[in-house]
Amino acid sequence: MTASTRPAAGVYANAGTIFGLVALLALPVAQLGKPVWSVGAKTLLVLVLIGAAFAVVQQWIIRTRRLGRDLDWLQFLAACSLAIVPALFAVLFVHPLFSRRVLGVTVGMALVLLLATYLLKQQSQRVAGFSGLLALAGLAVQAVLGAGLWPGAPKPATAQSLISSSMYELALTSHQRYVERPASNQGGITLFGDRYLLTTGDGGLFVFNQAKDGRKLEIERLAYQVPHNRLEFAAAAGPSVNPGWFRVADVLTQQTPRGLRVFATHHYWKASEKCWVSRVSALEGTMTEFTSASAPLQWTTVFESTPCMPLALPGEPVRFSGINNGGRLALLDDDTLLVTVGDHELDGYSTPLRISQDASSTLGKIVEVNLQQGLSTIYSSGHRNPQGLHVSQSGAIWSTEHGPQGGDELNLIRKGLNYGWPLVTFGTEYGAKAWPVSATPGRHDGFELPTYAWIPSIGVSNLVEVASPLFESWRGDLLVASLRGQSLWRLRMTDDRVVAVEQIPIGERIRDLQFGHDGELVLWTDSETIHFIVPSTGAETGRSLYRVCAGCHVPPSGQDRAVGPGLNDIVGRKIAADPGFEYSSAMRAVDGRWTEERLDRFLADPNSVVPGTSMQFNGVKDPASRRMLIEFMASPGSRLDVAPPVPE
Repeated sequence: MTASTRPAAGVYANAGTIFGLVALLALPVAQLGKPVWSVGAKTLLVLVLIGAAFAVVQQWIIRTRRLGRDLDWLQFLAACSLAIVPALFAVLFVHPLFSRRVLGVTVGMALVLLLATYLLKQQSQRVAGFSGLLALAGLAVQAVLGAGLWPGAPKPATAQSLISSSMYELALTSHQRYVERPASNQGGITLFGDRYLLTTGDGGLFVFNQAKDGRKLEIERLAYQVPHNRLEFAAAAGPSVNPGWFRVADVLTQQTPRGLRVFATHHYWKASEKCWVSRVSALEGTMTEFTSASAPLQWTTVFESTPCMPLALPGEPVRFSGINNGGRLALLDDDTLLVTVGDHELDGYSTPLRISQDASSTLGKIVEVNLQQGLSTIYSSGHRNPQGLHVSQSGAIWSTEHGPQGGDELNLIRKGLNYGWPLVTFGTEYGAKAWPVSATPGRHDGFELPTYAWIPSIGVSNLVEVASPLFESWRGDLLVASLRGQSLWRLRMTDDRVVAVEQIPIGERIRDLQFGHDGELVLWTDSETIHFIVPSTGAETGRSLYRVCAGCHVPPSGQDRAVGPGLNDIVGRKIAADPGFEYSSAMRAVDGRWTEERLDRFLADPNSVVPGTSMQFNGVKDPASRRMLIEFMASPGSRLDVAPPVPE
C-alpha cells in the first residue's frame, strides 16, 4: 500500500466502524416492534455495550493490519471473546430480562461484521460498503417503525366468534395485543369502579373497558407499578434462575371510606437479608388519585410470608421455583383477607423441606389476614400451588390447586384443616408412576379429600361461582379456568358435590376470570388477550343459520358428496378451491380469496359477486344475520363439515 492510499484506507475503516454501530443500534431493535428512541435507557445501554465491544475488536484488527502484522484465527477468536464475553456478562447485570432474541441477533451481527473485517484484510472499502448497506437498512427500518408501519409490530385487534356449550351458544369477543407482552405471565383482573383493573405478571397496572359497540377495547396504563423488585432479585440470583418466575400473581379491589383499596400479591427480594418472600401490597386512594399521572399514592405491605427464604438451602444449589407461587386473593369480609401461598417446590422431593406441613411457615398455606390489626394466621395447610380462590354467595370458600403430574384439585376450604400436600396426592412425579413422598401413592388417606380431582392435569388457575343473570341456567355452578387445558370447566354443584363437568374450549391459557358489571364473563390469558363472553342473543344465531347452509354443503348421512362444495376453512380460503367439487365456469373465473367482506357481499347477493353463478340462493338480506353467520364460519371451534343438530 502506498502512502497516498493509507489515509483513504483509514477513512474507509473508520466509516465501516461507524456504519456498523448504526446497524447494530437500528436493526436488532426492529424485533421489539418499536423505534430506537422509545425502547428505554436500559435497552439502549445493552446495545451500546455490545456495540462498544464490536468497535474495540474491529479497530484492533484494522490497526494491527495497518502496522503490517498478520492475525491468525486463534488471535481473532481470542480478541472477540475478550471483548464480547465481558460485555455479555455486563448485560446480565444491567438488564437481566433483556430479550435473548434481540441480544442474539445483535451479537450475531457484530460477529459477522468482525469476520468480514478479518477475511477482507486490507479491503476496508468493501467492509465499509457492507456496513453502510446494513446501516441504511437499519435507518429505513427505524423510519418505518416510527411511522407505525412495521409488520413486526401488529396492531391491536378485536375478533368475534361463537363457542358452543350444552346450554348456551356463547358469543366471544377477543381483544388482542392491547397489552404489550410482559416479561412474566400470570397477573389478574378485578372490578375497578365501573371499569376493570388488570395487573400483568411484571406488575404493570391497566384500567380497561369494552367499547359500547364491542368493537374495541378502551385501555390506559396507570402511573403505578406493583412494587416487586425483579431486577434486584435477578442480579442476586444469577443466570441459573428464571427471573420470569419472580412475578405478580393477582390483584383485588375493595371499596373503603377513602375510596378504593387495591391489593396485589407478588414476590419481593429483601436485599439486606438476602432472601425472598411472597408479599401482599396495598394502595389506597380516590379514583382521581389512582388515575393521576403524578402517582401520589404509596404502597404499603399488608402481608409477608414467613420465613424469608434464601436462594440456596444449606448444601443445596441455588433454586427458585416461583412458578408454584399461589398468590390468589379473596375477601371474607371488610376486615378479613385470604391469600394463597404456594410451596415453591419445597416439597420433600425437590428439596429436603416439606414446607406445606411446617406449622411455623406460611408457605404452602392459605392465610387469613386481619386488615385492621395487621395480623395473619394460617387458615388451612397442606397446599402445593393454589392458584384459584373464591368465596361463594353462601360463604363457602373454594380453591383450585395444581397437582404434580395429574391430581389438580378443587377443594372446599375449611379453617384448620390439612389438605395433605406433599404427603398425599392423586398425582405422580413427572415422568413417573407414583409420587415418591407419599407412603400410599394414588391415595389421599388421613387428610382432607379434594371435592374433585383432574387426571390428567388441566393446569387449573382461578375460579368463580356463577351468579350472573345472563347465565341463569348455570346459576350456582363453578367455572374453573385452565392453563394446560386452554378451556373453561363448568362444574354443576349439588350439596357441595360435583355432579357434572363440562369442558368449554377457549383455545388459550386462561390466567384469570371475573364476572363483570353487566353479568358478562371476562377472561385474561397468557396471550395477553382479554375476552368478553355473553350468551349469543337473538332468535337467530350463526349456528342455526349455518344449519340451512349445511343442507347443501354437508353430505347427507351415508354419502360422501354434497350438492355444494365443502366449507371448511372457508374464511381466507381461495375461491373455488375444494378439489372434490366441480365448480361452475363463472365461479372458476373469479380470482382471490373468501374474505369476510367478500363473503358478506356474496351472502347478500351471490350474482353481484359471481355473475352467472349456478348457486340457487336468494341471499341473506339482514346484515346482522350475515354477520352472525360469518362469525360462526370464521370461528376456529366451528365444525363446518357436519350439520348443527336441531334443538329439542
